[in-house]
Amino acid sequence: MSPAAQQILAASNGSHDYLSHAVLGQYLMYAFLILAAWRVILELSRRLDRTRIAFMVVAIVAAGALLYQGKTGGELVYEHGVGASMSLH
Repeated sequence: MSPAAQQILAASNGSHDYLSHAVLGQYLMYAFLILAAWRVILELSRRLDRTRIAFMVVAIVAAGALLYQGKTGGELVYEHGVGASMSLH
């Protein structure tokens, strides 16, 4: 982990944003894996057609969470400089 990321983790105001971004990313990984499997099952089985609306609702919520995670990632980079190398010449 970069020194800038470690500094944000140690700061009282930045750690919440960083942890929520990282934890949300892990949850989203599992959510999209489940959504992908659900979609394949929907295509293979006609008995589950009644769950298509539920699939769409869950997919829209997951997409909204993905947009929020992107927003927090952008804040980490552009407001806190995480991942940006700072060279002094």
